Amino acid sequence: DVVEGLLKMVDIYDARDAYPADLSTGYRRAVAIARAIAAQPQCILYDEPTTMVDPIMSDHLTTLMLRLKNQLKLTSIVVTHDLDLMRRVADSVVFLFDGKIIFFGSPAELAKAEHPHIREFLEMDRVVRGAGNAPASEPRQSA
Repeated sequence: DVVEGLLKMVDIYDARDAYPADLSTGYRRAVAIARAIAAQPQCILYDEPTTMVDPIMSDHLTTLMLRLKNQLKLTSIVVTHDLDLMRRVADSVVFLFDGKIIFFGSPAELAKAEHPHIREFLEMDRVVRGAGNAPASEPRQSA
């Protein structure tokens, strides 16, 4: 059965009898991935795939994305604010600010980028992970 094969491919076969409302956010994301690959696409778009899921499911989804990329030879476009995810899955990175591309290159090149918005974003990631100090910012004026 095609559906069972897809559920096995995305590692959620154990939830095959569950109602959608009973699934966790992570399992719902895996179901969405299964639905997407059912059409045998050449490209798949992931929009914030690890947002609002626990660290274990985040790791599972990331590993799944890499496995599908390699097994199915899928081009993956990943929209994310999660730098750990970006580092694990990206061959190339496009960094947007205010709707404009301000960087295109590899994850390693991004880490060395000099653009002030990129530097601030990377520094905030270090702060969140407990590896740096919050950058000084100008006070915002209320409208």
